[in-house]
Parts: sequence; structure tokens; C-alpha cells
Amino acid sequence: MSVNAATEPGTAVDDPDVAAIQKLISAERVVDAEPDGPGGAADVTVPEPRSVLRRMSGRALTSIRTYRPDRKSILLTSLVLLTLLWPHLIIGSVLISVLSLLAAYFVMGHEVFWRRALGCFSLFQRVAPQTGRKLRARLWLGARKWARLTGLLPESFARRLQLPDLRAIAGARDRHDAVLSERLSRL
Repeated sequence: MSVNAATEPGTAVDDPDVAAIQKLISAERVVDAEPDGPGGAADVTVPEPRSVLRRMSGRALTSIRTYRPDRKSILLTSLVLLTLLWPHLIIGSVLISVLSLLAAYFVMGHEVFWRRALGCFSLFQRVAPQTGRKLRARLWLGARKWARLTGLLPESFARRLQLPDLRAIAGARDRHDAVLSERLSRL
């Protein structure tokens, strides 16, 4: 038996796998030639690809329709999409924010800047006390890590990088308010 004889559709083949493949190939030819007619198409059941796609798309559409994301997922997805699609927008926003904070620091000066930052924090803590406590704990941990990092540096360099003493600023503000209220009460 030659190689061509095995591949021709009417010849007998000893291998059952090759025979099954040939049967499928001949069934495709019959289905393609006579999709609705009698003969080989009725003997071979070939699933219609559209029905499989309909079932798959029906399940997918149902799962898409029933999915309800929460706000956090929506915000994170939006941020990722903004970063991927418009990276200059995110980088520009961060850069402008950092530059405006630096400009405010240099224009107002060291003490005024931190006094205002402390005032904003105390206002935030009055509005949302629970979140204010959490933020205070995070800022305190960040300050401890920063102090640990500056402890590894030489003394002259670390002195320039130390964080301001916000307690002293808050204490000075409280003393000033007390003196001011005392003087106003005497009038």
C-alpha cells in the first residue's frame, strides 16, 4: 500500500486513528457539499459552531451582567487605565503637586509651612476623628523610620534632614492662643 493510497478517501486503512481522521475529513466534505441534503450529513453529527458560540457567549454575558464591582475596584481600575493610557497625566499631576509643595515651603518658610500643615491636620482630625487617629499613627511611624534613616547618616548631613518638632510648634500655638485669650478677656 502506497502513501497516496492511504490518504485517498475510499481506501481501507489498518490503523483505526487514521480511519477516524479520514471519516471526519469525508464528513466535513459532505457537510460542506450538502449542508441540508440527505446522505452523509445525516449520518455524521457535527456540532454547529454558532450554537457553541451562543452558549459560551450567553454564559459570558450573564456573568458580565451580574458582576457588580465595588467603588475601590472601580477607582483602582480607573487609575490603572489612566496610568496606561495617559502616563503623562499621572506623572504631570504628581510632579506639579510636588513642585507646588516645594514652592509653598520655600515661599512661606520652615516654621509657617509646618504650622499650617499642623493646622490642616488638626482641622481634619476635628472633622474625622477616627481617620485622624489612623493618619496620626501612620505619620508617627513614618517619622520614626525617617529618624532611624537619618541616624545612619553623618551628623552634619542628618541635622539638615531632620523633621521639624511639631509638638513644639503646637505647644507654641496653644501658649499663644492662651495668652491672646487672656489679654482679650482683660479688655
